[in-house]
Amino acid sequence: MLYEDADNFSGINFHYLSPKLRAVLLGRMYEYLINQDFTDRTKLFAKKFRNVIKTNKRFRHAKVAYRQYRPDQIKSKVLQVHPLDWDLSIMVPTERFKTAGGGRTASKKMWYKTAKRARTIYGSK
Repeated sequence: MLYEDADNFSGINFHYLSPKLRAVLLGRMYEYLINQDFTDRTKLFAKKFRNVIKTNKRFRHAKVAYRQYRPDQIKSKVLQVHPLDWDLSIMVPTERFKTAGGGRTASKKMWYKTAKRARTIYGSK
């Protein structure tokens, strides 16, 4: 979670990225940590990071996977993950993508669509 207030919260939906891209993105996000202690109070400089993903091509996958939600829109459980477990947690295959009709969509198909959007988001193909 990058930001939270009474009305909404925002974050990166890592499950929209392939496992390899998740690891690369998380590694780049470590540059924006408030501290390197990896305690339960370790967080990102959220405002600074949000500004970076809007303009920096290195973070184009973050821009595509960035989402903002109202808590009442979320049907699944949101868990806080200790910073020492971030590397492990982004690799757990928890995603279950669905079609508009309620059927299942393969994760690889969604990862491909996300990567394709990331390639074109700044005008490059």
